[in-house]
Amino acid sequence: VAGRPSRLRQPEVLQAPPQRLELYGHNLTDAVFSMKADREEWAKTLGYVRLGLGDHVEDIQTRPVGGGSITMDLELTGGRRLSASTLSDGELAYLAFVALARSPAERSLLAFDEPDLHIHPGLLVRVVQLLETSSLRQPVLLATHSGELLDSLADPASSVLVCELQLPERRTILRQLDAQQLANWLGDYRGVGHLRSEGYLSHVLQHDRG
Repeated sequence: VAGRPSRLRQPEVLQAPPQRLELYGHNLTDAVFSMKADREEWAKTLGYVRLGLGDHVEDIQTRPVGGGSITMDLELTGGRRLSASTLSDGELAYLAFVALARSPAERSLLAFDEPDLHIHPGLLVRVVQLLETSSLRQPVLLATHSGELLDSLADPASSVLVCELQLPERRTILRQLDAQQLANWLGDYRGVGHLRSEGYLSHVLQHDRG
């Protein structure tokens, strides 16, 4: 909602190590605090943070602010710091995706509706890479209209289902991509999103699955 301060920018009450990231990442600072306990794994997590936010990020620090609450700062080269309250929605969202991808918690499914919201197209590529890495541990389901996201997929032929509304029955049809046809078209187009925006998506679809 416009004008509403994000809870990601507010101090959090420190609790027991979280089993998972809450809806909208509201316990992100708590999750970061817990992940820093394993120094070796935290070094790997910082590598993912730098891939998206830049090599000038030295660390993420958590600090007490009173009343049992903690807040989060980015520690930058040259001794500079940026508090969570000054970060953009996209930067905070990216940190939440890193926390999800690096969390040791076991899940049966990760599902996102339009994960591209608030994410710069250049940063979205990193988010897709994080989610594809997460899919090696558990299924990841994305619903999106983003051409940039579709163009970022490593193997769209095996991972994309196109949803079509069949009229007048109003029946949803799921269609897979034809791997051979897609390979033929990708010599001239960036990816599935580019094909769709140019009006050629139907040329790389398989027959109806019903």
